[in-house]
Amino acid sequence: MCKNTIKRKTVAAIGKFDGFHIGHRELVHTAALKAEMLNADSLLYFIGSPKPCLLSENDAQSIAENMGIDICIRQPLTDEFKNFNAEDFVRDILYSKLRCAAVVVGYNFRFARGRSAGTDELSQICSNYKIECIVIDEIRSKKLDMTVSSSNIRNLLSQGRVDDASLLLSGYYSVCGTVGKGRQLGRTINFPTANLELSSDYVLPKDGVYATLTHIGSKVNASLTNIGTNPTVSGDKITVETHIIGFDDDIYGCEIRVEFVKRIRDEKKFDSLNALTEQITKDVESTKKIIDGMVQ
Repeated sequence: MCKNTIKRKTVAAIGKFDGFHIGHRELVHTAALKAEMLNADSLLYFIGSPKPCLLSENDAQSIAENMGIDICIRQPLTDEFKNFNAEDFVRDILYSKLRCAAVVVGYNFRFARGRSAGTDELSQICSNYKIECIVIDEIRSKKLDMTVSSSNIRNLLSQGRVDDASLLLSGYYSVCGTVGKGRQLGRTINFPTANLELSSDYVLPKDGVYATLTHIGSKVNASLTNIGTNPTVSGDKITVETHIIGFDDDIYGCEIRVEFVKRIRDEKKFDSLNALTEQITKDVESTKKIIDGMVQ
């Protein structure tokens, strides 16, 4: 389990780690290997807490632990921290507080007041304190012809391109929450839904209907998820509702995770509940084909 106390030299991976995408994992992997070489502790230094988030703080720490990180420290963006100059940051944070023998950052890492310093300045100042500075190069997706970055993932999600976002994340984008009591209208048309009360302020994919995987405990179920206002039944706020295919257990109050596999269609208003039911039937069949295709 990740500690939050420092008792010996460390190798620190530094960044926001918003989403823990492929690039972030390369930083963490490099830091863990370097720490092993130096007989030091590996440390993940989270700077800030992006809102809305691509990944909850608890999930980010769990991923770090699973990747072998020894220590996790989250640095709030206080006025004092934001006003550090480059020398202050290296001397007071990296050298004194984190006891760094080495640091690992991405190619576009910026720090100090007004984000005025980059990797060149970091390397130069770190050398004065005998801290090795390792810079991870840009990582690109050949298929998408784009840089692996949190901002690109957010843009893809805003377009509903969850399958493309998964290529940058090295896994399906997901949200977690507790199943709450909705209006239970799904049961009246034989498509009961789990109304998800999100556990964090997540980035949500574009409104629409998605083929998804729903994790309930250790079980994973094919599911159909709607993000939007449910215009057919005069909804007035954005909700995340999941129909778990072939499943009708009582899971109110349970924690679940929904992974977004592929967008099926836009959300739309239907003239009647019968028309909505017919469309959901088609959506379920589409979802089955998508999920079945994953395991072939």
